Amino acid sequence: MKTHQLMFKAQRKAELAIYGALWVLLFVAPVLTVYAESHAHHAVYDWHGVIHAWRMLAVFAAVFAVHNFLLAPLVVYGGRRRLYALLVVVLMVGHCILQTSLDRRPPRMRTTEQTTRPRPAAQPGKRPAERPAQHPDKRPVEQPPLLLGGRQTIDIIILVLLLGLNLATKYFFKSADDQKRMKELEKENLQRQLEYLKYQLSPHFFMNTLNNIHALVDIDPDQARHTIEVLSQLMRYLLYEGNKPMVPLQREVDFIANYIDLMRIRYANDLRIATDLPPAAPDTMVPPLLFITFVENAFKHGVSYEHPSFIEVSVAADADGAVRFACRNSCRPQPASDEHGGLGLDNTDKRLRLIYGDTYTLRIDRQADTFDVHLALPPARPAAAAESPST
Repeated sequence: MKTHQLMFKAQRKAELAIYGALWVLLFVAPVLTVYAESHAHHAVYDWHGVIHAWRMLAVFAAVFAVHNFLLAPLVVYGGRRRLYALLVVVLMVGHCILQTSLDRRPPRMRTTEQTTRPRPAAQPGKRPAERPAQHPDKRPVEQPPLLLGGRQTIDIIILVLLLGLNLATKYFFKSADDQKRMKELEKENLQRQLEYLKYQLSPHFFMNTLNNIHALVDIDPDQARHTIEVLSQLMRYLLYEGNKPMVPLQREVDFIANYIDLMRIRYANDLRIATDLPPAAPDTMVPPLLFITFVENAFKHGVSYEHPSFIEVSVAADADGAVRFACRNSCRPQPASDEHGGLGLDNTDKRLRLIYGDTYTLRIDRQADTFDVHLALPPARPAAAAESPST
């Protein structure tokens, strides 16, 4: 999880660096433009024009900052399109009103003749000819309408381009982040599959299971055949379903049931096992080998040969496809340095975050003699799960 957070921070810095470079160029442009014009016409450098341009750019920069830090995340990361559209309209109207208020100055008076031509120099002995008096046509310069005038229309076009650039940049970085998360998720799934295969295919696991089957051959041949069939189904699921990003809930439930059946034979009457698994789960998808982590942890840490032990496992699915999983088991005394399933549970929590983001709920309650796990997953239909499990 720390790796993903570091990548997200690095992408955030790169995004802000792009915005910073953009606005530096925009604020430098008026200085270069005025300098080029003054140099070409041998005129005095017009700082008033530069300051006016900076003032207008400052308003655009303020609107851009509000959109970048407050509005754009609503639609890019939250998917709240209607609220985003409403707030953008309010922001653009506020921008127009602010720019109009800044441009509303008293109307300037100008004459029909903008510049006064210099009189010709008087020749010696001649009186300069007097020019007829001209009465200036004093009329106020026409001001644009309060809103949506020519200047305001250009400002709106520029603002739309800036906000569109901001939105496109955020979607670009989000897409890159999603791709990295998908690669990390695939790597985590493969690593989890290999680790679990290594555990299940270990000689210790096979030895216990085959010894149980060997003992059942003479005592209960039918039960021995059933155990071989269960072991075959367990291995088939691991080999052919464990590498998929999402699987139907029913297959994951069947896998848990087969695993518990093998464990019943191993522990016989020394352990009370209670299960509540749906015989026909709804059409919803879950990550493979997800629930088995908690079940395996319960058998590993919840069985005691000195005190009564129990394991309770339940899976339920709502009509909308939401899944609820619960696992409760007894606890035997643990050394202070031996955390109850610490590494496996941490890896599972990391995997859930990669797949579901913040839409799942995992609650773990550690007590002196019991260990409770409650997991709630959002609906994931087959079509949506096939597109991207890490929305």
